[in-house]
Parts: sequence; C-alpha cells; structure tokens
Amino acid sequence: MEVKIEDFFSLPYYVSFYNLTCKPLPNDIGLIKNKNQLVLFKQEYIEDAKMFLDGIKRIILFNLSEDNYDLFLKRGIKHDKSKSDSVISVFDGEFFELQGKKYRHLRYRRNHYTKLFNFEIRDTVRSIYDFDVFIKKWNKMRKDAHFQLHTGYDVRFIKENLDRFKDNLVQKWVYDGDELVGYSIIDKAGDGKYNLLCRKAFTDEKYTDLCMYIDYYAFKSIYDDIKKPYLVNMGAGQKGVKQYKENKFPYFDSKKLVIVKYDLISNEKKNEFW
Repeated sequence: MEVKIEDFFSLPYYVSFYNLTCKPLPNDIGLIKNKNQLVLFKQEYIEDAKMFLDGIKRIILFNLSEDNYDLFLKRGIKHDKSKSDSVISVFDGEFFELQGKKYRHLRYRRNHYTKLFNFEIRDTVRSIYDFDVFIKKWNKMRKDAHFQLHTGYDVRFIKENLDRFKDNLVQKWVYDGDELVGYSIIDKAGDGKYNLLCRKAFTDEKYTDLCMYIDYYAFKSIYDDIKKPYLVNMGAGQKGVKQYKENKFPYFDSKKLVIVKYDLISNEKKNEFW
C-alpha cells in the first residue's frame, strides 16, 4: 500500500508546531519565529505571505514532502535545506496481542503497569493546573536529557488549541491517584491515518518506561474503537527517539521531510523568491 506523508498533514498537525514564543499567522498558514523568520506550512501559501515580510530575513518552508520539494526546485531558487525522517507505524489486532521476542519489553511494561498500578485513564484532563504541575515536574526530571525537551509545543497546544480541536483528537490523561503522570494526544487525520501530536510521561524510577504503556494504551483504544488496521505518523526525532519509534512499534514506512531555508538579504532576493 502506497502512502503519502501529505495524507497526514492536518491542521492540528501543523498547529502542534507552535511554541510559546512564535507568532502564528492568520488562518494558520505558518508562523513568525525569532521576530525575523517566516515559516510557511505549505508552498502554496507563498503568495499569501507577502504582506508579512516587514523585518523578515529568512523564509522557511516547513516539512515539505519529497514530491513537493521537487516542485519547489522548479522555481530555480538557490536555497539551503535540511532533511528528517518521519516514521509511520501500522497497528492491527495481531500487534496488540504482543506476541514474540520483538515485543517482550513492551509486553512486560504493559503487564507491569496493568497489574501493579490502579491508574485512572481519562479522555480529558481534570484541570489545566494538573497539567502545569506535571510539566514543571517533567522538566525537572529531564533537565539533564541529551535532547531538546520541546515542552513549549505541548504547553501552547494544550492551553490554546486542545478545546479547538477536541472533536478530532484522541486524548489519554493518566492519573496515579490525584497526580497526572502522563498523557498522549493523537490527531485523527482521516481515512485510517493518525498523527501522534504529543506524549509525555514521568521518567523517575517508579515510572520507568511509562511512556511505552501510555503509547500502547492510546493506540489500542483507537483499534478497539474503529476495529480495523490503521496508520500513525509517529513524527521525526533525534536518533534515540527515532529508534524508539521504529523498534518498539510495528514499523510501516519512513518518509523524508525537507525544510527549505531562504535568506532575504536584499530586495532583489525578495523579488527572486516571488
């Protein structure tokens, strides 16, 4: 089955890349970051972006598929680029049985948290205060992590857009007693395709690999609801995160994403771009 990464590019997917300091553009066509960088989510928004060029020194076309990047190349514009891989997983009834050596670790964590903990797993967060307390503790736990924490993306999406997109989201909020200890938010992109937008869990010794249990539970809840195989865009990530996405869950494919960077160093350069 041929799958295009563009099939996963929903509005909640794009909006999930708003951090705490960026300025979203009207109609969610992109954002301005660091006051002088214009980020566009699709190259067809280029014409709409002309009105936002004051003070802009760089234009970034965000997460183009390889096909869309090939279309951009036809413009003949010199530019810089970077690439990443977005991992796509496939989930069916057989996976959730967790049979075999490959899923031994995940099976152990599922059984561990199912038997030894009495979690309350909710479809909505009890209060934003619970989330604020969680993020503060999570940042403290992960302060020595070797990768970027990206908590600002979660904070902005949950506080500003969770209610906006609630009818199109699968939410799982995990409570241990009165304390929020983890969450997962998944976007229904449509036609058996989903995006894992954000997921975090406590990482201290008591909650070792809790993220695996939350992922398993959230993905199983989707299967139990729709009762047919489906695909999840797990997103890109640094090496360790990417390996987790590829190895812990049933791998389907990996799609290249291209970020185009174009510096506006003169009015002539602006004219060249348009």
